[in-house]
Amino acid sequence: MRQDRYSSGRNLSRVERIGHLILAVSILLLLLTNGGLLFTPLQQLAWRLFGNSHRASFIHRWVGLVFSIGLIIILSALWREYRPYRAFLSRLRGRKDYAGRGEIYGAGQKRRFTQGQKVHFLSVIFGSILASVSGFILCTPYLYGQELVAWSCALHAFSATFFAVSGIIHIGLRHIGGTIGAGKKCH
Repeated sequence: MRQDRYSSGRNLSRVERIGHLILAVSILLLLLTNGGLLFTPLQQLAWRLFGNSHRASFIHRWVGLVFSIGLIIILSALWREYRPYRAFLSRLRGRKDYAGRGEIYGAGQKRRFTQGQKVHFLSVIFGSILASVSGFILCTPYLYGQELVAWSCALHAFSATFFAVSGIIHIGLRHIGGTIGAGKKCH
């Protein structure tokens, strides 16, 4: 009998795990080197870690490039999960399988990801693309008009806040969310 690759709790392949690790480490470094941190009481900690604001900005730009590469790896590895777009939307409209893989809402066959995880993933991907594009615009502000750079600055700050919050949600979905239906079976 062949065991399902995802039944042991390992939802990600090796490439997906490497991409996830690249994204996780780069997000932590990006949050530590962002400009907003340098104007808070944590400025002294950031200066001890990175030297000064100029060096932190330099690190932030290069880590942002690594983040974009990790995003491309994750998108290319997980694209097949979201390809049947109509089936995904119909399941999403039916509000089936948000909390468990068919265990809580009885949505049928066990799937690789719940719909709640898919919605969270798509929102993080949208935020990642927003952060990457606005970051590239902010790296070369002289190529664009003043209004676009101002919007990019606001969107980049929003996406940084979004990543801080979505990281907490991600940890909750992965570690706490799995215990919701533990110990009880719904038929």
